[in-house]
Amino acid sequence: MAQTPLWQHAVALYARPGVAPTCLRLQDTFGVDVVVLLTVLHALARGRALREEDIRRADTAVRDWRRDVVRALRNVRRHVKTVPVDGGTDALAALRRSVQAAELDAERIEFAMLDCWLGELPRGAPALSARASVVSLGRLSFGRPLQPDQERMLGAAADTIAAAFDEGNR
Repeated sequence: MAQTPLWQHAVALYARPGVAPTCLRLQDTFGVDVVVLLTVLHALARGRALREEDIRRADTAVRDWRRDVVRALRNVRRHVKTVPVDGGTDALAALRRSVQAAELDAERIEFAMLDCWLGELPRGAPALSARASVVSLGRLSFGRPLQPDQERMLGAAADTIAAAFDEGNR
């Protein structure tokens, strides 16, 4: 698959200290789609005029793909990881690697789908900061009001990702 600017930016940001575990915590705790999150941050880095309704549109654009393909593959990968086996561990490990590779391919396809969304965004000053974008997507993904401890957790995660984003985009 082509190494687009979106993919390159996403991989670089995800590799920054603290970002990967924070993204996975947002995914597991709030249901945040990490691909959407990294795409939103790429839009900000490219000078797109990003608003909350744009984040909602991006999330909606890939909702079915995420649910039917990406999450399904992730669930299989996680399940296979917990299966106790007597013998056959090499075959099980090979299956897990194959499912993991398929999950990554599915996420790359999702990035390609969102690359189209990026092209629709106007250039200009974003209405949201990186931190506000993370918080907005977290609330949207969670789908119900957050408790105070959840708001604090989301805020701390947003701070970590925003700091890495700012550092990487100076």
